[in-house]
Amino acid sequence: MLALRALVRDLEERTLLDVTAGMTAHEAAALAAVPFPELRGRLQRGAVAFDTAAYSHRPASAKHADDLLRLAEYIAESAPDLSGVEHESAREAPAGAEA
Repeated sequence: MLALRALVRDLEERTLLDVTAGMTAHEAAALAAVPFPELRGRLQRGAVAFDTAAYSHRPASAKHADDLLRLAEYIAESAPDLSGVEHESAREAPAGAEA
């Protein structure tokens, strides 16, 4: 499921996702959904497909792989909704800190 890794790498390079060591596919999907809230369900299904392929004895289906590849391509060509990102950043700022 290289498509999910490519998607995460693309978002990291565009500074839309802060990748940390040990980040799971589900964590990456949840964070990627902040600038792309309309894609939350597709991102979550991609994380499930990634986990299936990476950690179970079953391969991901061709449909799951194709869906994830199309999602990665769509996100790479899309402009994110940054209004949620700004809101999340302001909400996470410590009390008394400037946002």
